[in-house]
Amino acid sequence: MKAQNLKYIALVLSLLFSAVSLNAMAQEDQENESRQGPRKHWHSHRGSGDGEFRIFNIPGLTDQQKEQIKKIRLQAQKEALPVRNEVHEKRARLNTLRTTEKADLNEINKVVEKIGSLQTQLMKNREMTRQQVRNLLNEEQRLSFDSQRHGSRHVKHRRHGSM
Repeated sequence: MKAQNLKYIALVLSLLFSAVSLNAMAQEDQENESRQGPRKHWHSHRGSGDGEFRIFNIPGLTDQQKEQIKKIRLQAQKEALPVRNEVHEKRARLNTLRTTEKADLNEINKVVEKIGSLQTQLMKNREMTRQQVRNLLNEEQRLSFDSQRHGSRHVKHRRHGSM
């Protein structure tokens, strides 16, 4: 009788353990999916994978418009790269200043203001580029272009809880 009870308890425990394990795996899969969800969404807007970006999904773009847009984007990227690099440098400097034994708040504030100034410069350049592209388009194309979401990926994919 005792052996039969032990077998029964072992069976119940193994079933319980299996159910808990399956539940944990399902939750882990769901968490991974939710973490990768925004990334999948962001990549879906990058284009077809052959170098084309979603801007080329605007109806009726001519080859000439596409070439002009490519030139505008290339020039904007060339101008933005050194500024973005400087922002990264300033953020590293800020991190160093924050973590010193006796933080110099005046120096921290100067670096924060410089980062803000550089980000403002980047944003102005993005808007100038956007307007240059917009000026190449006819009215119907502008409506399509204006309805696209520009720059939202930076806000959506920022790490939560980081300061």
